[in-house]
Amino acid sequence: MSTNKTANLPFNKTLTPAEWVWIALEGAEDTAIAVWLGVLVALYVVVQPLLGPANPVLYKSVALHMAAVFNFCALVALALLWVTRRRYWATPTLKIVEAVRWVLVFLALILSYSSPVSPHVTAGQLLLHTFECILLVSAIFTTAWMRNERAVHRYSQAKPLAAAQAPAAPVVARRPPRKR
Repeated sequence: MSTNKTANLPFNKTLTPAEWVWIALEGAEDTAIAVWLGVLVALYVVVQPLLGPANPVLYKSVALHMAAVFNFCALVALALLWVTRRRYWATPTLKIVEAVRWVLVFLALILSYSSPVSPHVTAGQLLLHTFECILLVSAIFTTAWMRNERAVHRYSQAKPLAAAQAPAAPVVARRPPRKR
């Protein structure tokens, strides 16, 4: 008799097409936030120190293109947050954390629009963008926690796979009701 030790684990579940769509939407949302954060960090950690003081015209051109990319990613992330908003409303805890995640992403978006792109970054602008990066990283960690919490909640309620495959009890035919 062989025993399958992974039979009751949640990753053995077959996903429906609707669940694949949700996974794709959540992956696109994660990608948009990650690209937003990556372009922001690349702009202020790599491009600005290299090009800012040396060639302000080239820096302004590159910075405007990079700003367009991370603003587009921010809007895509917000749109996907809106599309997947009810996915986390299963429990009150997830609903509250979802609202916190929305606030984090909106604040990051407001901070991205609050300071103009210039070759000479002031300490205030650098502080704003550092806080924007902290907000985005917090949103990423909040999302990861929510997905882990949802998976734990979902699969703690599930029946074990062995019980689901057990043969059904025989159906006993009922007699028709007597006529009076």
